[in-house]
Amino acid sequence: MNTALPPRGLTAAPPAPTPGEACSGLSESQKFARFLMVGVVNTIAGYSVILFLQYGAGLTPLLANAGGYLVGWAVSYGLSRRFVFASKRSHWDSLPSYVVAALGCYGVNAAVLHGALTLLELPGAAAQAVAMASYTVSFYLVNRYVVFRHPDH
Repeated sequence: MNTALPPRGLTAAPPAPTPGEACSGLSESQKFARFLMVGVVNTIAGYSVILFLQYGAGLTPLLANAGGYLVGWAVSYGLSRRFVFASKRSHWDSLPSYVVAALGCYGVNAAVLHGALTLLELPGAAAQAVAMASYTVSFYLVNRYVVFRHPDH
């Protein structure tokens, strides 16, 4: 049995941070990068469900689309809450806000798309890209400062 003390200057590692502590020190750009990663994951999950429901379960494209979006939003909510913002707000507080934010930011997306097509007369693909960017940025900001805000914000 070795009872020698560790060499001077070496100490035991501090305890691992909890999930909330692990994310709280992230910079805004790191949080936004994580938010974009969550977007990729929820898109893959949602699209996979759409394909399964439409081609595997035989649902109509509209019903399959709705199912896929619900799964995508659920994945996005869970990952955003823990991985991006490390929110400690209860689901009771954050989930209704999340749903309202998602619908409101979709409205922003639609308005920007309409303006890009009619006022700016951008081609369809460019208008879609501008609208998608508006959704992403507005949804991030609403999630960051409203839905998953920390008590000190």
